[in-house]
Amino acid sequence: MAMPSLKLKTFYERSPIAVQNLMSSVFGVIKRLDERGPLFRKIFRELEETQWWDRERLRALQIERLRNILRFAQEHVPFYGKSFAEYGVSWRQVSSMEDVRKFPMVTKEDLRSRRQELIPDVAPDSRVLRMSTSGTTGSPIEVLFTHRTLVAERAWVVRHRTWGGYDPRKWRGTFGGYRIVPIQQNEPPFWRFNVPWRQIHFSTLHMSARNLRFYAEALRRYRVEYLDGYPSTLYLMARYLLNNGQTIPMRAVFTGSEPVTEVYREAMEKAFACKVFDFYSMTEKVAGAGECEQHNGYHVCMEHVVVEVAPLGPESEYGKDIAGEVVGTSLVNTAMPLIRYRLGDVAAAAPAACACGRGLELIGQVTSRLRDIIVCPDGRHVSACSLTHPFKPIHSIEESQLIQETLTDVIVRIVRRPNYTKADERRLEEGLRERLGPDVRLHFEYVEKIPRTATGKFAAVISKVSTELWGPSEHSTAGQ
Repeated sequence: MAMPSLKLKTFYERSPIAVQNLMSSVFGVIKRLDERGPLFRKIFRELEETQWWDRERLRALQIERLRNILRFAQEHVPFYGKSFAEYGVSWRQVSSMEDVRKFPMVTKEDLRSRRQELIPDVAPDSRVLRMSTSGTTGSPIEVLFTHRTLVAERAWVVRHRTWGGYDPRKWRGTFGGYRIVPIQQNEPPFWRFNVPWRQIHFSTLHMSARNLRFYAEALRRYRVEYLDGYPSTLYLMARYLLNNGQTIPMRAVFTGSEPVTEVYREAMEKAFACKVFDFYSMTEKVAGAGECEQHNGYHVCMEHVVVEVAPLGPESEYGKDIAGEVVGTSLVNTAMPLIRYRLGDVAAAAPAACACGRGLELIGQVTSRLRDIIVCPDGRHVSACSLTHPFKPIHSIEESQLIQETLTDVIVRIVRRPNYTKADERRLEEGLRERLGPDVRLHFEYVEKIPRTATGKFAAVISKVSTELWGPSEHSTAGQ
């Protein structure tokens, strides 16, 4: 489903709060009709059944669908027709998961530089949608996927929430990255209602020590029983409660989009007196996996993806606890098939089976790039996930990094591509200022390369500013 137009967003921001709540609910209805129709119900019913199949039966289904997507790619996608021929492989050779390892991997650079060759020469099986990756390195990539692929992903998420006992009749609080409250608003409510979904969107751009007491009051007043959102923003809420000797019991907390560190999980489970159920997915939609009630690794959505954990080299800096690099393949996306796509994430080892009885295979917890939280002069705390949005529409940046040196000074370090313009800088500055506020000075630095940490990892956001929400020791480990 397409996002609201710029004119509609402007109208929303200038409207009274009652109108904004109405628009949020109307958008929720439109979204439900688009994403939760007959196709969704069909896919979801299948997922509810197949999760209890044994591993052998699930693997047979997975291989059948893998052969179909490989055949489609070989016959209709120029990139794969050429690369499969060069490697001497064919979809006809695939009869087991071991066979897929003979096929070449696809990298983000392939997607960036050879994007047109990855588009099929025939129409896909449903309408095509476009979305940019999160841009956590400051280098977002536009990917194509079918509406069917989007609906399948929504079905994965809903199935995952059933593992946490989710009841859609109860209120759910969402802490995501959308600007649902105008940044200039200084007084509550810092939330808006999507009534048809029984959902309250809480702004992640107004989370200061002053404002968080209003968030806590709203969670209690509206009897919110489930939470979902970025781990780092939910951690802010949890940290505030714990520092003030409070808890707000929930039935479950659902997280995604960034890794759940031990620090995040412990704080959330104490503050909300329930378990955290994490889900791993990405814009490219080549992998999906989530925690069940046993919390014994992440169950892979085998019906629609193939997830490999490719071994790392002996010199890997990650250590013995990491099993390998995550490589994903979508079995349903015919708009831009991504086969053996390297995601740049690594996963821990996982057990072969889970006591829950589901036949879905397991991977261990996924570790991605380091993240930090920026503290604004007005006391708001903004997570790295919320700061990726201004980068998404700009494709002329190779890499970027945000470094908060002081409360009012943030360095925007950028590795430019040849097509980068002053207009891109202005657009990026406007997007960041919308989130960080007018009192933050943005200093653009253009460099040849972004430095890595001592272990070779990439820190997209670094903050050197302490915060009243937690002590220096906790802050320094929150993104590790």
